[in-house]
Amino acid sequence: MGSIAAGGRYDDLVGMFSGVQVPSVGMSLGIERVFAIMEEQSSHLSVRKTQTQVLVLGIGESLWNVAISIASELWELEMATEFRCVAPEKITKQLSDASEKDGIPWVVLVGQDELNRGIVKLKDMAAKQQEEDVCSTTTKGSILQQRCT
Repeated sequence: MGSIAAGGRYDDLVGMFSGVQVPSVGMSLGIERVFAIMEEQSSHLSVRKTQTQVLVLGIGESLWNVAISIASELWELEMATEFRCVAPEKITKQLSDASEKDGIPWVVLVGQDELNRGIVKLKDMAAKQQEEDVCSTTTKGSILQQRCT
């Protein structure tokens, strides 16, 4: 095992080459050792690729306004939120990406059926459980806020 950093005075070093005595100091960093230690420690950590806590998925291109409205309410609650509107056949891929690729813990699903029934679906991506509640999105936002903090 070697050192990570070292330093000292090198007053006579300059004089050896130039004949003039010059006061000097120097230091070195073992940056490769630092990176090796960081790499070893990071292998034990689980790091999410995004800070997003909630993904709002509008099922169908016509639900932009609904998805934006839900996302706005969550933003007001200071929750890191993204929103997307996707075709129904792409929902599975979006959910898979949110969970596995992006590490987003919660997804709010809203489609035309949910809109007609006055509900939103809340999906816990880690537990792979889904709730369906007849309530306002603000209430859902409060529930999400309690669970995410």
